[in-house]
Amino acid sequence: FQDPDSQIVGETVKEDVAFGPENMGLPVEEMMERVDWALDVMGLKDLSEKPCYLLSGGEKRRLAIAGVLAMKPQVILFDEPFSFLDYPGIQEVLKHMIRLNREGHTLVVTTHDVEKVIAHVNRIAIVHDGELKIAGPPEELITKLPTFGIRPPCYALLGREKISWLE
Repeated sequence: FQDPDSQIVGETVKEDVAFGPENMGLPVEEMMERVDWALDVMGLKDLSEKPCYLLSGGEKRRLAIAGVLAMKPQVILFDEPFSFLDYPGIQEVLKHMIRLNREGHTLVVTTHDVEKVIAHVNRIAIVHDGELKIAGPPEELITKLPTFGIRPPCYALLGREKISWLE
């Protein structure tokens, strides 16, 4: 996700989302059903014929997610999903991530932007120097974040309940 342009392979939005299912060898009818479904889920249906180079940063993130969704994985890995996005773009991607999780997808998010996701996760794993150091519910680990050079979210420093970037 750090450079969504490097992940785009299709000329149009629809072609890009079809890349994965096509390489899976799916029949054309099933492939197109998946593509249409993924475009709809990510709010890109109206942009299906748009050239990918004309998309905004947030639209490119949603395009990358749609491409993965069209392959119907059980687990989705998000690597720095908020890089280079403005506040509305962050909110848009975060809303889609939360919805995907509620719909049964397991999401693994690697990010330095702990504050953006911590109100929505049920488990945190801290990896330091390539080694898993600690894992557990955010409520238990929030005070241990500074030990690993991670700034706790502002709401924790203020002694408040979880605050979402969506509020």
